[in-house]
Amino acid sequence: MTPPIPLPGGHGHRASLREFRKTLVVLLHGIGDDDHTIAALLGVCTRTVANLRREEGLPVNRKPRQHQP
Repeated sequence: MTPPIPLPGGHGHRASLREFRKTLVVLLHGIGDDDHTIAALLGVCTRTVANLRREEGLPVNRKPRQHQP
C-alpha cells in the first residue's frame, strides 16, 4: 500500500486548510469585506477570521455606521 500524497505545506490537511482559509481571508478583506461577512462565507467564527487577519497584519475593515435621526 502506498502512503497518501501530502498536500502542499508538508504539514498535512489541517495546515493546508488553514493556509487556504488565510488566503481567502486576505482576498475577501482586500475587497472590503468585514470579519463577520468573511466568517459567514467561510463557515467559521469571527474570532478565527480576526486571528488569521491579524497574522497577516491586516487592519479591521469597518462597516460605515448608519446615523440614526
